[in-house]
Amino acid sequence: MTRSIPTPNLSAFACAVVLFAGAAAGQTTQPCGDSERQAFQADANAGLDSQALAAKWAHCNTGVQSVPSNATAGPLEVVTAASKVFLNTIGSTFYEQLNSCGYHPQGEIVTCDVEVKRTTWYGTFPAGSNEYVRFCFDCNNDGLWENSTLGIVHVTNDISAGPLPFYFNAYATTHQFCPQNDGQDFRIRALLAWQQPLTHGACGQPAQVVWGNGIDFTARRDP
Repeated sequence: MTRSIPTPNLSAFACAVVLFAGAAAGQTTQPCGDSERQAFQADANAGLDSQALAAKWAHCNTGVQSVPSNATAGPLEVVTAASKVFLNTIGSTFYEQLNSCGYHPQGEIVTCDVEVKRTTWYGTFPAGSNEYVRFCFDCNNDGLWENSTLGIVHVTNDISAGPLPFYFNAYATTHQFCPQNDGQDFRIRALLAWQQPLTHGACGQPAQVVWGNGIDFTARRDP
């Protein structure tokens, strides 16, 4: 039976999140910093799409990984648990990153924490910028990402002088994408991207992420 629940106002939602543990210890190599981020933002504001931005700023991805110390690295992915995979060769995690994601089967809501790690380079208050999470769904586990949607968190430079880091939450409903509540598991890919939202095509090309990272995980639908 498919449940119908209201679609949340994602752009207005930003709160602290408590999800399953899984924060990765990031490495310190950082090929791109504040000046590159400023130039990237200018390119995004000028109308470059996520694919063009990824091609121009691919060098910012090099060497920046979020890899647990006990993980074994493969050519693309680092398996940290049987049902969770950090995509570790995409994006810079110097300013923001995903640490963990989860699925609420009764509410049919998918969610990820967004860790904001710096005090600046998110945009002056109150205008700021957005952190976008593209949620991709492989509903029947056939290796194809049939559907996707966006979760959005609005962020700004810090004016509170609070202790770093800050944790927020990006989420989206799934009932219109994987409606079969049959108790079966399915795959979800979450891709975090600052400033420029990723298109559905990024589900199969996660290297389009420049500022952010990605997590693959397995969820189970409600019976």
